[in-house]
Parts: sequence; structure tokens; C-alpha cells
Amino acid sequence: MNSNMNFPAALSALAFLGMAALLMISAALSVGFAFGRKFKALKATASFALVMVAVYAAMVLLFSLFSTKAVLAQGQEKYFCELDCHLAYSVVSAGYEPDPQIAGDRRYVVELQTRFDPTTISPQRGNGSLTPSPREVVIIDAGGHEYRPAEVQGQSLMTPLRPRESYRTKLIFEVQGIAGHPFLWVHTKADAPEWMMIGNEVSPLHHKVFFQL
Repeated sequence: MNSNMNFPAALSALAFLGMAALLMISAALSVGFAFGRKFKALKATASFALVMVAVYAAMVLLFSLFSTKAVLAQGQEKYFCELDCHLAYSVVSAGYEPDPQIAGDRRYVVELQTRFDPTTISPQRGNGSLTPSPREVVIIDAGGHEYRPAEVQGQSLMTPLRPRESYRTKLIFEVQGIAGHPFLWVHTKADAPEWMMIGNEVSPLHHKVFFQL
């Protein structure tokens, strides 16, 4: 399975939440020790917190450095794992089309399919809908230039799905020429806490899963 994670998503979430909880406890204890003038306990608590942050940061970087770049062909799917890896994305078609607004101009159009894979759920889950996390889409050409959609047609990438459902979205890029063989990168927004999660492709130095266009 090609996915945005190279570490189990559920464990990654638990590790992040555990670290955040321990940091909050350490901060509360540090305040209490400071007011009580218990400086040895304060130093020990602060040292523990620093070691914990260092170990967690090392884990993030370790899984980033051991990640591998993947380039998917048209029709191959990239799964997104939040807690479970339910949603799969694939490029249906990509290429230049005449611009209907400006005679003689053309635009680059990518049709992207979003699918809720029913094989990734248990029978107990039911048929409830799932709303995708915010996604960003960017074309990266051979020169490293990035292009973002100027227009989105069809279903929004935030449209909820139920198991077995899928929809297609057209992404319009207003570019006249793209250098070399471009890649499409569909990813979760690199906001907190995603970039701090172990194994997430938006974390520092992590390799990406691209679509070949």
C-alpha cells in the first residue's frame, strides 16, 4: 500500500498525544516545584521533559530519513492514513486543454478520484460517512517550480464519503508550459500537528508519494 505514512497512523497519534500529555504534566509539576522552591525536583522534571522531546524528535527524523520516495502511475492509488487508511486517491487523467475563456490559451487539467475503500473497515463500523481532512494539491515540474490549482470543478476534496463511494474532482492549473515530466503531490495540510507526527510525509525531511503526470 502506498500511503502518506511509513509508521502506523494510530501509534503515531498515540505517541503525539502521549508526549503532549506528559509535557503538560511536566509543566504543571515544574510550576509547583518552583513555587515550593524544590529546585532539585524542578531540575529533574525539566530534564525529563527535554529528554522526552529529544527522543520524540529523533523518532520523527528517523522515520523521515528511512522513508522512500514513490512515484505512482495513472490509476495507482495513494492512501491517506489519519487513524485508519480508508481514503484512496488516484489520477484519472491529466493534460492540456484549450482555455474556454481565452482564445488560443490552454490550461493544464488533472482529474483526481477520491475513493472510500470498503476493504479497510471492519463489519462493526457501519455505513457512516467520513469527511476528508483538508488537502493541498500542487504540481511540481522538473525545475522545481510549484503550481497550485486556479479552479476546482466537480466535487470538493472535502466532500464526505461512505464506504464504496467515490467521486472525481477536476483541478484546473493556469499554466502555459510545465518543464519536463511533472509530478502531482496530494497531501494533508502541513499544519500542526501533522508535521510533528512520526512517519507523516509532511514531517521534516520525509520523502513524498507523488503521482506521475
